[in-house]
Formats: sequence, C-alpha cells, structure tokens
Amino acid sequence: MIVACYITFNDIETIQTSIESIYNQVDRIVVVDGRFTDFDWPADHSTDGTIEYLQSLAKVELSLAQPTTEPQKRSQYLTPLHDGDTVLNLDGDEELVGQLLPLETDVCGIRIFDRNDHNGKLR
Repeated sequence: MIVACYITFNDIETIQTSIESIYNQVDRIVVVDGRFTDFDWPADHSTDGTIEYLQSLAKVELSLAQPTTEPQKRSQYLTPLHDGDTVLNLDGDEELVGQLLPLETDVCGIRIFDRNDHNGKLR
C-alpha cells in the first residue's frame, strides 16, 4: 500500500490542494494535527477548518497530537503503518506535481531519531 503521511496545523488554505494532488494515487492518508510546542497559539489543534475537512475524506486517518516537536509528530504517524507500506511524507503545504512513479527497489526500514531521544525506532 502507498500511504501518504502528513503533519499539519491550521493548513486549510494549502492542505486541500495537497491532498487533491495525491488522493487518487494513494491507498491511505495518515494525518497528525497539532501545534508545535514553540508555537504561540491558544489552541492545541487546528481551528481553521482543517480538522473538519480531513474528517470528511474517506481515506484519511486523523490523529490529534498534544503540543510536541516535529520528530515526535512524524513518529506518531508511523504508528498505524503496516509492514510493506510505502510512505509518501508530506507537510500540509506541499503538493505532488505529476504522477507517483513506481518503486524500483525495496527499502527494509528507516531509523528515526529525535535529537533529544537517542533510542531511535526502526520502522
């Protein structure tokens, strides 16, 4: 399966275009919404319609994160992945131009590190 994985926060103006650019090319979309700990914002999750938009899409699996760091948010979207999934890593303000190309090689795993946590997890 091809799974698009997003982190987002108040990206309604751009995430619609981003998701439209990949929606028919992926099997699932995993999204983690939440602010970073260094954002000065009164709410922990999107308040601009991003959450409502994402909840309206059949392929989207939405997860809400507590205020955290970017590596922790990215680690959170790896949790629901399955063995053999191919990940397309996107932010809410990025879009795919053109078509996804077929993979020509297998990747056995990636090691993810948080600068503050040196016990990276192999996925």
